[in-house]
Amino acid sequence: QILVLNDGECVAIGSYTQLKERGIDLMSYQRQTDGPNDMNRRTSVTPSMVSSISEGSNVMDVWEPIEVDDQDVKAELKIIGSVESTVYMEYIKAGAGPLLVILTILFLIASQVLYQGSVYWLNLWTNEMSKTPDKVDQTFNIIVYTNLISGLFVSALLSTICFYIMCMRSSVNLYNRIFYALLRSPIHVFESSPIGRILNRFSKDTGIVDEVLPSVAFECLINLCVILGSLIVNAIVRWFLIFPAILLLILVFICRYFYIRAARDIKRLEG
Repeated sequence: QILVLNDGECVAIGSYTQLKERGIDLMSYQRQTDGPNDMNRRTSVTPSMVSSISEGSNVMDVWEPIEVDDQDVKAELKIIGSVESTVYMEYIKAGAGPLLVILTILFLIASQVLYQGSVYWLNLWTNEMSKTPDKVDQTFNIIVYTNLISGLFVSALLSTICFYIMCMRSSVNLYNRIFYALLRSPIHVFESSPIGRILNRFSKDTGIVDEVLPSVAFECLINLCVILGSLIVNAIVRWFLIFPAILLLILVFICRYFYIRAARDIKRLEG
């Protein structure tokens, strides 16, 4: 049986007579294969035990040149610019449905509301103690503060569990999709891509998705919720403090813009 491949895809299969009856010219494929590669061939001298002449104790090895074809290795695609939002959406879709995403968001909001509420209640408590300590109901304040802290602990724990379940599912599904796509790839992919590049996708890149991305993403969400909660509390308690807070936010986003542009290129170079 003869298998005819064109750019890694199966064109025809059968005996020489069957392929000739179907009008497939094998010599044309041979000329297409040998033509461009003739310029890339290099001659290397390799020891070959083709013939050896032994006369008494003298042995002479014959060295002959062999031709080695250079592989046509394609340059790796490099993306320039910011990461599109569709990439993050695909990551979320790979690990969670609408219900898990909604639960995670609700638990994050609840934990932040309880956190800011506990801080605000503690502030009211201390102010009352400094003004009229005799009229303060310590038991009531302790019960309220304890309930707020307990609710904060439960909501924070549930939000963490939901988020890491989503990240774990995303990692497993994305790894399966990469592995399935690699198994279904034509032979041309393996000929044009170095084996180190393929192994790097399954080792370093998937390692970043499994280990680094969940912790960084969760920390980013927590910090964002803390910033928004602090702004809201400042607006309620001291409304005039919202203006310097907004100026600080603008300064932070400007610094982030310049930092991300440099750090993104460095990370891509490492990959």
